[in-house]
Amino acid sequence: MRRGRRAYYDKFSRFYDRFVALHSRDKQGLARKFLVDCIPVPGGGAVLDLCTGTATLVTHLQAKVGAEGQVVGLDFSHGMLQAAQEKTRKFANVHLVEADAGSLPFAAGSFDAVTCSHAFYELKDRL
Repeated sequence: MRRGRRAYYDKFSRFYDRFVALHSRDKQGLARKFLVDCIPVPGGGAVLDLCTGTATLVTHLQAKVGAEGQVVGLDFSHGMLQAAQEKTRKFANVHLVEADAGSLPFAAGSFDAVTCSHAFYELKDRL
């Protein structure tokens, strides 16, 4: 099943942002900005974004933690991470990791906050 889901998202990544834009009423991304504003992480902190997809939340997160902070976007889809790379390559404090959220490659306590925007349904069988 996971392999099938991964292949699905690898293909979907090619038009994912356009698809969301067509179906979203939040054209300015205010919901994602609101979510980031609610996260109690200081400037210079470290944040992990699970199921980062094309990194739409990561760009807001990196602004919150500032140049001294770190943001890691994790996704199991190589295609989604390729799309994310296009958005994040200009940020030195953003790192993209290809891994399964059910088996994180990080030590406990590595992050000040963990986010997951619009993807909990994907995690129900993994966590």
